Amino acid sequence: MPGKRAQRASKATTRGRHSKRSVASARKGFRRPSRKASAGPKSALNLPQSTLYGSQYESLNDIVLSRIINGGKTGATPDAFLFGNMLSSLTSGMRRFSFRQGMQLGRSLYRLHESGKGYEMPEEALADLVDFFGSIGYKQVTYTTYPDKTSISVHNLHADDVGARTHSFEAGLISGFVSAARQTPVYFKEGLCSNNGSEFCSFVESDHEDDDHPGIAGSGDAIERYAGSISETIITGAQKTPTMSSEYCSLLSMVLSEKEYAGNMAKIAAYIGSNVGSKLFSYYGKNSTGRLYESAARAIRMLNLGNATVKSAKPFDMVIRFDGLDSRKEFVDLSLAFVGGLLSKRRGSTFATTERNVNGSYIVEITEQGLPLKANASTTATRQRA
Repeated sequence: MPGKRAQRASKATTRGRHSKRSVASARKGFRRPSRKASAGPKSALNLPQSTLYGSQYESLNDIVLSRIINGGKTGATPDAFLFGNMLSSLTSGMRRFSFRQGMQLGRSLYRLHESGKGYEMPEEALADLVDFFGSIGYKQVTYTTYPDKTSISVHNLHADDVGARTHSFEAGLISGFVSAARQTPVYFKEGLCSNNGSEFCSFVESDHEDDDHPGIAGSGDAIERYAGSISETIITGAQKTPTMSSEYCSLLSMVLSEKEYAGNMAKIAAYIGSNVGSKLFSYYGKNSTGRLYESAARAIRMLNLGNATVKSAKPFDMVIRFDGLDSRKEFVDLSLAFVGGLLSKRRGSTFATTERNVNGSYIVEITEQGLPLKANASTTATRQRA
């Protein structure tokens, strides 16, 4: 028996809460106007600038982390988490980037905790790391310490077997947190994954960064299996309860919108949307247009890609609202890439968008062209920003 073993279960259940078509053709017929770059954290969070950065907070991430630590808000589904994890694990390069972004976040998380407590031993901080995973919605989180290593297990009870390890971001977060606690570089890699046939995810201390994984692109039909899972959930009406942290989901999406990868992320999002759209159109057919578009809206909401509402099925008119961090240009672009792929299966139709700011929210209205629209200024002013 190698040394004294310590385990601590997360109180996540009891702690309170405050609440083969080419990608290039996926968006054919889907037009949208240009849009200026996002205005930054002040507008995204809808807070006065003076309240954003105090002595404790050094970045926007610090603000979001603090919200999660203090309860935050639920509203994201496990499917939304998996969407972000899938895209951030596509290639070995993206996995490394995601890992390093997570590592920075983990260091910030440790600093926020340490500034209010002061740990005598690095191992003391692991309890707060476990509680953080509980705060974002994971259940039955445990850690095990040995003299020479530490391991952390996260039980994701809403797993989808897509045939790949997907949690490079979380591996980085754990690595950054423990590195800050020990004041020396420490690396964790995901050995077992709930999205790769395991009952739980296991992060094991390693001598080096997990840079030998080829990414999901080398894992066969992982994306197709994922799209099939989304479609089946929508068609059967078996949507999972949105019990996960919306703020953490936004942090994960910020990795996907980095300039170096944003274009490819949008293409893959469109490809996933095209796969989902193909399955939905095949199931509902031409005689259930209303149910078809309502299902498309549910898919958008389920993946936390905006609050989508269908105003009309004939002609098609959908409104998507983006709030808070999700109103960033980069995230809206990613979302609309998915929507473009989703609607690309609507043969013979073209769509256009109107985009505007309304009371702190960013509103995108998508209308079907070539058909008479209702007498509504917001729907007839397509191709323009209000």
